[in-house]
Parts: sequence; C-alpha cells; structure tokens
Amino acid sequence: MPGKNPEDTASLFQAGLAAQQQGRAKEAARCYARVLERNPNHVDALHFCGLLIASGESLAPGIAMISRAIALKPDYMAAHFNLANVYRQARRPDLALGHYERALTLAPDDLDVLVNLGDTLRTLGRGDDSLATLQRAVRVAPTAVMAWQQLGQSLLGLMRCDEARAAFEKVIGLEPASSAGWTALGLVAQAQQFHQDAIAHFTTALGCNPRDAQAFCGRASSCLKVAPAGQVSEDVLTDLFKAIQADPDYLESYFVMASALRTLSRLGEAESCLHAALSRPSADVTAMNRGAIAWFELRRFARALEQLDRALALDPLSEQTLTNRAAVLRSMGRLDEAVLSAEQALRACPQSPNHLTHLGALRCARGETREALDCFDQALALDADHPGARFNRAQARLASGHLVEGWPDYELRTHFGVHRDLLPPRGEPQWSGAFDVAGKTVLLRGEQGYGDTLQFVRYARNVESLGASVVIEVQAALTGLIGRMGFSVIAYGEALPLFDCYSPIPSLPGAFKTTLETIPGAAGYLDADPAHLARWSERLGRSGRRPLIAVSWSGQRNAANNRAIPLSEFARLFKILPNARFVGVQPEVYAEDKVALEQTESLEWLGAELASFEDTAAILCLADLVITIDSALAHLSGALARPTWVLLPHVADWRWFRSREDSPWYRSMRLFRQSRLADWSTPLESVATELARRFRD
Repeated sequence: MPGKNPEDTASLFQAGLAAQQQGRAKEAARCYARVLERNPNHVDALHFCGLLIASGESLAPGIAMISRAIALKPDYMAAHFNLANVYRQARRPDLALGHYERALTLAPDDLDVLVNLGDTLRTLGRGDDSLATLQRAVRVAPTAVMAWQQLGQSLLGLMRCDEARAAFEKVIGLEPASSAGWTALGLVAQAQQFHQDAIAHFTTALGCNPRDAQAFCGRASSCLKVAPAGQVSEDVLTDLFKAIQADPDYLESYFVMASALRTLSRLGEAESCLHAALSRPSADVTAMNRGAIAWFELRRFARALEQLDRALALDPLSEQTLTNRAAVLRSMGRLDEAVLSAEQALRACPQSPNHLTHLGALRCARGETREALDCFDQALALDADHPGARFNRAQARLASGHLVEGWPDYELRTHFGVHRDLLPPRGEPQWSGAFDVAGKTVLLRGEQGYGDTLQFVRYARNVESLGASVVIEVQAALTGLIGRMGFSVIAYGEALPLFDCYSPIPSLPGAFKTTLETIPGAAGYLDADPAHLARWSERLGRSGRRPLIAVSWSGQRNAANNRAIPLSEFARLFKILPNARFVGVQPEVYAEDKVALEQTESLEWLGAELASFEDTAAILCLADLVITIDSALAHLSGALARPTWVLLPHVADWRWFRSREDSPWYRSMRLFRQSRLADWSTPLESVATELARRFRD
C-alpha cells in the first residue's frame, strides 16, 4: 500500500515540520495526523504535533502527546524542554521543573534550558538555586542578553539590589535599546526607594518600546510614591490605562490602578478594576494573592478571603497564600482560623522565622503571651537578627510589664510603619541615654501618630532635668498644646534649629530605662488654652448640675478594626443617664455610623466645630467625664488629667498592658476591656454600671 512506504512517512513529517515552522498550523496538523495514522509511535510526530496542539491552547491533549513521545524515548531532550515550556504556559512551574532538570542532565550547557530552569526556580521561590543556575548560564554564554536579564531578576528577587543593577547594566551594555533592561533598572530603583531614578528609567524604557506595559505601570507606581498624600495625577491614570491596553494580562497594572482609584475615593471603579484583573485567564496564584491584598486595602475582607481560598484550591501548600489568609482572618476577628492558617504555613516550611514570627503575633492577638514568646524565641534561634521577631517580642514583653527587657528592641519599630525620615540633615547623633547632655541642645522629634506624641512628650521634662535645652518637633496640630509645656516647639516641615543631638520621642522611655514604677507625669502634664476654654465654656453653656460627658466611639480605622464601636451599640450608654449631656468629640463620623448619628437625639456631635486639638482639649477640660476608645483622644485626656474611661479590645496595644483596670501612664484613667474578641457588650455594660453609680442622684 502507498502509505506504508517509510519514505512517504518521513516526507510527510518533514512537510508537517516545514508547515509548522512557517505558521501554517492546519497543514502541519494534517501532515502529522497522516504520519501518526501510519506509525502511532512516531516520536518526532508526537512531539511536534503535541507542541502544535498546545500552542493552540489545547494544553491537555498537547501535554499528553509530548508525554507519550517521552515515554517512548526517555532521553529525548527537546521533548523534555518543550514539555516544560508547555507546563509553564499552563502556569504549572512545579510540573515544568522536573522536565527542565532532565533536559539539563541531557544537555548540561544548553543556554535556553539553563535560563528557563533558572526562571522556573525563581517562580517556585527557590531563589538561591535560581541564582546558581543563572550564574552558570552567564558563564556558558557571557554575551547572552536573556541570561543576564534573568540573572538580574533572580538577584532582585533576593533583594541583592546592587548586584541586580549591575546585571541589568550589563544587559544595557549589550543591547542599549533593551526596553526590558531599562524597565528592570527601574524596578531595582523602586526596590531601593529611589523613585525619581525609577521614573527616569521607565521613561527611557518607553522610548525604546512605547508599548511596554511594565514600564507604564512602574512609572505610574513610582509617581504615586512621590506625589503628596492623597493626590493622583491624570498622567498616572493615563499611564495605567496605557499599560492595560498594551498588555491586558499584565495584572499588576490593574492592582496599581485600583490603589490609585482608592486614593481618589473612587471605590466602585477600584472594585471593577479588581474584578477585571482577577477574571483574566492569566490570574494565577500570585495574582490572586496580589488581588487579595488589594481587596484587603479596600476593607473588603470577605472578597480578599475568597481570592485566597481560590488560590489555595490551586496550590494548597502555598506559604504566601496561607500567611495572607491568616492576616485577613485576623482582620475579620476570626483568630482561631487565622492561627490554623499560620500553623499550616509553618508546617509547609518549619524552619521559616517569618512564619514563626507571624504565628507568634497571632498568639499575642489571642492573649497567649507565653506561647507567642516561644514562637519569637524559636524564630530568633534561626535568625538572631530577624527584625520582626525582635520587635514583636519587644511588644509582648512591654505588654507583660517587662519594660526594661522590652525597650531595646522597641527601637526596631522604625522598620514597621514609620513614614517620616527622622535622620537629621547634618548627621547629629541620636541620644539614647548613653552620654551627658548637660549644656547641650536636644531635639525631640515626633515620629508616628498623635497618640504616640501625646503619650511620650512627657519625657521632655526629664531631658530638661539633665541640664539640656529642649526643642520639640511635632505635628503642626499639636504645637500650641505642647508649647504650653514651656519648651521651644516647631512643626514638621519647618527649618530645624541648631542642635547637638536628637531623639525620637517614643525612644525616650527606653533612654530613661523606664519601669512601671518610674513612669513620669502620670498626674498630668498638659494644659488647655485659656482662650479656648472661655470660648467653649460659652458655647457649651455650662451651668447647673447637668453632667457633661465627652465621648468618642471610633478612632482612625485600622486593619483589625478593633478601635471602633458601632455607634448604634455605643448609644446604649446615653440611655443610662437621660439627664446628662453627651457630646461627641471625635473629628470624623464614618459612613457606617452616620445613620445612627442622625437617629441618636441624645448625642451632640461637635466634630465639625473642632478646628484643632486646642478645641478638643478645652472641651475635655470642661467635661465631667471622658469616655473613649483607644485613640489619640484617650492620651490627650489622660495628659490633661481628666477623668477618663477607655474601652479596650480583648488584646489591646502593649501600652495598656494586660488585664489592668488602671493605667500607670495616666492616674486619672480607668480601663474597660473586652472579655471576648470582637464583643463590646461586656465593657459597655461595665461602663453603664459605673455611669449609673457615679452620677446617681
């Protein structure tokens, strides 16, 4: 028969191969089909037909055909290599890995195999192995642009930024118009927080390739970083639109766009952007985690959890997914489930100090201080300098009242959430109690929120008592209030005076080796402005015996939302004393409380009339009692020595210690704590009982 001639089969295969190489897919498929009719075990036809089918996005049949070719010819290097490529196309780097490794065994110096294997190892989180493989690739081919590009990516993934920059500069040297090289240099600059340099590199990349989605997105991201808080320029949005148009499957563009829209309070558009990203076929486990973080930032915790569960369905052992899931569950108040997720992540990588630290932080949040300290100690046994473990251990020690042991590592807070550059412009030394400051000028610098400044500024008098002249730099809103302490006070952004040394204000308790018994200023150290007192006394019309009670039920919302009580729930207190006058002194009412505020006739909200902390301080001094959640207002009231009742979550911030009903920081303060996580009923009932007792007719 004609079809049995081996030469006919070989000719058909060559015709199919030529058609495939020339992009005539249908013709190639017909040729391969005829070859396989004649010889079902034709290894090359199985291999190349499988590739053809997989390139048409019929991945499973294509994978099956290439796998059959390998079964017939186990040492078929090209088939192993191409099957690995198909698995990567299917977003299964775990399955690609073995075939790349087998291909490398068969061809130890094959550049393409080395580069793809190195990139796959990086994708799988095996950074050191990726680096070794790609270093081998550049030794094999010192002028191969792609090898240097992937080596730079591997170094960047390990945060070896200087070495990564050198690799990408090698790319530019070999190919000056390499958009990928310039974009990668931008990413290195971003990682080092050199955003102006990053913007310049991304702009150069776009000059080389006006459709480089990663460069558009990177430039927009860096522009957001250098813009004033809360501002997003039209150029940023334009860059992000262009990025999405250039490559709809580069999902980072959607996530940056969602963040920009959130900044502009265009929340509906931000949500639509996330929906668009996460419905793309390219949404893999990494993208689902990134999307979950974006939903988390929008406070859509259920949506974030949904994405993480979707990611776990694809990769049940993903440490990053399990860790993110624990964080989201914590914010939802589901601490027991959060601990389970963190324990799963730790089982996947038992020697991870990051996972041990995260688990310890969750145990702290459950009030399990001893177990938390065990986790931190285990993490530090693996990495003695792990900043997260050291800082979390410091907070656990402080919360337990072991202040002297906690202060040294509390200094590591500058690694976590501090947004001001506290380094002095002329290199003056930081004072931490180690040298004499008599006759010197010491600059005390506010560092974090209003509450931190108000709580620790008391130590200015201690510094002065050492014979130093004190200058205090704080938020502009606090300058008048703190200025009445008798010190020179300047606002953030004003020119700094000459000084000999400085200290961040929250570092002062450690500098003085403070213990529970030596906390200064517990009887109060701030005073209200007489002019504001007079104005608010007239405004509030204080006369008669009707009690005036200042209240704050919600501070700045945090991720865990444990410093806010729904006004509809808090309002039960107003019914206890119908003859009292309750005034709300928080500056803002969040959307979820606005309906309750309109329906609560017994509460007079003064927030719209509060122009500064001077107004708030005057009202607090006129009030008979202050009832507040944990916020800057609590510290202000305590510093003014006003009778203050603070409602605290089940596990409060370290500064309120554990289980105490009083505060060593403020003698006039009482603490009312949740007995169960996310349940405000117990502290509110206790406050209600005490209100009735205190103001009983």
